Amino acid sequence: MKHKVWLIFFVSAGVLLRAPLFAQSEEETINASRIANVKVWVDPVSGGTAAEREYFDFNMPEEVRGSGYQLADSRASSDFYILFNLEHDEEYGDEVITAELYATATDSLIISNSMAYTAVDDMADWNLTVIYQLMANAPLHKYITTLEREVEIPPPVRVLGFPEYRLYVGFRGGYSVRRYLLIGDKALRIEKGLSPPGHSFEAGIQVSFQILRFLAVQGELLFTGDAVPFSYYDSNELDLVKTADTYESYSMMIPLTFKGTFHLYDRLVLNPFAGMYFVMPLGRITGVDREGTPIESDFTYNPPLGLTAGLEIGAVLGKERNRGTIFMDIRYSADLGELKRPDTLYQRAAMVSITAGYRFGLFKRNRQARIKEDLPQDFD
Repeated sequence: MKHKVWLIFFVSAGVLLRAPLFAQSEEETINASRIANVKVWVDPVSGGTAAEREYFDFNMPEEVRGSGYQLADSRASSDFYILFNLEHDEEYGDEVITAELYATATDSLIISNSMAYTAVDDMADWNLTVIYQLMANAPLHKYITTLEREVEIPPPVRVLGFPEYRLYVGFRGGYSVRRYLLIGDKALRIEKGLSPPGHSFEAGIQVSFQILRFLAVQGELLFTGDAVPFSYYDSNELDLVKTADTYESYSMMIPLTFKGTFHLYDRLVLNPFAGMYFVMPLGRITGVDREGTPIESDFTYNPPLGLTAGLEIGAVLGKERNRGTIFMDIRYSADLGELKRPDTLYQRAAMVSITAGYRFGLFKRNRQARIKEDLPQDFD
């Protein structure tokens, strides 16, 4: 008896043999059978005769198992499910089986294949092909093992991550080197190279609020001091005489900056930032002028503003990403205004600070939202 078997949907051998369905190490290949932890559910067949349904209801689940996948206990516990429908083709007089593969999580159709046959016995050589055709299109992201034990699936490696908390509180302190410009009549007499840079410090607290996963607004209260050495020549009746003025003062700097917040490989922190600061005098300015006369008076900054920019480089401590972060802060700052006493004295023209600090997070971001934001788009 002549049997006619034909494919409505054809999948080439190249597609069937594309990207291996089973990922193994060399050591694992020694083991016997390869068992995937991808679970597939096969619904009872619809349409056709009772005999046809009985045939496919028995054979198709067996072919799923034989092709290396786990047969799910229910549709709800599966990763994918398959629907089979039988119908008669009036035009050609054949029977047609239609197979549809769905993703269980989204209930969405992945692919639909059809095959014609004249008798169910003809399908003995084709049932496995039907399953391969379907599963070759399944987006498999699960790990597969040949060992009779559960495999611990490693988390995806995130090259770029973001902070897990809404609010961060910390402190920092360290060294600052500064260049001062003398203003007024004395500036005309200053000798280039005679006035060395000033060495100072800054220390304080900082609070940053995460407005976006990659952007934060940060405010700081920084206590700092200035020891200003100015050397220049004064002329008298006989010769030029080297003289000097020194000034000491303290102030509070209050920066407000926008900060990019990036975690590389979960541990390395790179946070570039830029913004402005307000400067507020503390106490009185003191010093000694070139004649050795003590100086003490009130002082102001006019205007009391400046610009700052820099980079934080840090490392996250602990087993979890935000147990705490130690960091180094490198920044450049410059006053927009001048120090007055009440006459204009000098300007802090350039300040380079290198400080170290520690911060911790408060108010953790929603876990589901964090996972959705941070994981690669193609990871399921």
